[in-house]
Amino acid sequence: MAESILDKTIDWNFITAENFLEEESKIIEGIYSQQLKNREKSEKQGIKDWGDKKYIDQGIESWQFKSIIRDQKSLELLIEKI
Repeated sequence: MAESILDKTIDWNFITAENFLEEESKIIEGIYSQQLKNREKSEKQGIKDWGDKKYIDQGIESWQFKSIIRDQKSLELLIEKI
């Protein structure tokens, strides 16, 4: 459609939506692939650290504890209603 309405004296480089999406998907796949590899490496390190007893007591911050308690109370209230 664009070819029929645009100036023919200009050398346009048209690309189909399908080709564009194919190129973009390769880029996105490469990005997520690296993120997945990084996550896997981190998880393996975490397992190793656990085995090396580096995670004996991680503790939680007070705001996290309050959040857990609040969520537990909300869950209990929901269960009571059911």
